[in-house]
Amino acid sequence: AVPLLPMQLAQSFADRTDCLVMKYLSDAQFLGLHKLWRDLCDGQLPARCDKQWYFETFCGVDAAKFAADGLDSLGAEANILPHLMGHVKP
Repeated sequence: AVPLLPMQLAQSFADRTDCLVMKYLSDAQFLGLHKLWRDLCDGQLPARCDKQWYFETFCGVDAAKFAADGLDSLGAEANILPHLMGHVKP
C-alpha cells in the first residue's frame, strides 16, 4: 500500500530550499485546491463532492469537527489555504 502524504510536504520542501521546481509544484497544488473549493461552492462538482467531503479529504477534518466548527458556512470567498492540512494519495 502507498502511504498518504501530508498536504504540506511540497510546501515544506519549497520553504527549506531554493528549488524553483518545488516552489512551482507547491503553488500548483494549493492553487488547484483553491480552485476546486471555488468550483465546489459554485455548484460545479457532483453532489457527492460537498463541503464536508472537501474538508475530510484535503483538510484532515472529520465530520464531528466539521459540524462543530460550522465549516459548512464557509463560501467561495473564504481563504481555504490555511485549512489544507490533510493528506493526499501520491
